[in-house]
Amino acid sequence: MISCIRQNLKVLFLRRQPFLSILHRPNHSASAAGNSVRVKLGGVERDSLPLILSWMNAHDLDWNYGQNMLDCVYDTRPDGWIGAYNEQRELVGCIYGGQIGESQVAFIGNLVVRNDLRKQRLGIGSQLFRTAIARMEQFNCGLNGVEQEVEYYKRSGASVTSFSVISVCGTLRQTGGSKPDGGINVVPIQDVPSQHLEQYDTNISVYSRPRFLENWIYKDSGMKGFVAKHRDDILGYCVLKPNARGWRLGPLYAENSSVAQAMLDKLHPICAGAAVSMEIPEDNVWMLSLMKDRFSMQLVYKTKRLYTKREVVFPHFDQVYALASIDSQII
Repeated sequence: MISCIRQNLKVLFLRRQPFLSILHRPNHSASAAGNSVRVKLGGVERDSLPLILSWMNAHDLDWNYGQNMLDCVYDTRPDGWIGAYNEQRELVGCIYGGQIGESQVAFIGNLVVRNDLRKQRLGIGSQLFRTAIARMEQFNCGLNGVEQEVEYYKRSGASVTSFSVISVCGTLRQTGGSKPDGGINVVPIQDVPSQHLEQYDTNISVYSRPRFLENWIYKDSGMKGFVAKHRDDILGYCVLKPNARGWRLGPLYAENSSVAQAMLDKLHPICAGAAVSMEIPEDNVWMLSLMKDRFSMQLVYKTKRLYTKREVVFPHFDQVYALASIDSQII
């Protein structure tokens, strides 16, 4: 969903406003000037996904999404999508707000408005945002927003701030570090029983999310994934998914940097030379240093995690080397 050109960095930071339409600045100027339009809101059919994807990837800031990613989010929570429709009953925008598993935590993101209407600043994104927040009021909703808009999000109901996330993009190389302990065995993700992987994932992400894992991993034929093991114990796993420009890495969870290194080296031959994007917790200094200093990846944007009710605590947050998604998942 992103471009890797440094000169676009300032503009790309504006890209990460997941609730107010892309480049819909939260200043309410459209409504104040009377330049707003009413739309009818409803659900989103699955056959609308290619249209939504075309808006994302034709956008001047380039979401760099893959159809497989959009399919996964939709299939995990089809009822989580809200569509905006004009008088001709054409879809002109959408947003996603989905519960995480069966928990009381949800996530809101994937807001996009048809480009010609977005540029007119008609307030469609704001209508979608308000509706999503109201519909998910019973949940503790997470969201990611660019740091310069954090105060706006606080006023809009997401008053609890948490960790920061750095998005990077570039090419993977061999890590060049010392070889991991010989007891670490990296195997294809399909070789590990799904219930074992789900148990490990829940230990990291706190909330069980079997439907997401099924769609993100097992129903995506283009996905490449690996699990690091020591005997029967899972030490980490990673997922690489094709997108519009190359690959997207996420999640990458690992017990320590040696385990992360072993999986990264396994991924390198698959995507060598192609652009790889990922979202890394700012607290993970080792991962950021590796991507920036050794791999010469570009910093693309920085976002802040916010919640509507309370902060979610992840006991093993130090084992998160790349998030699964900052548009639909809590971690």
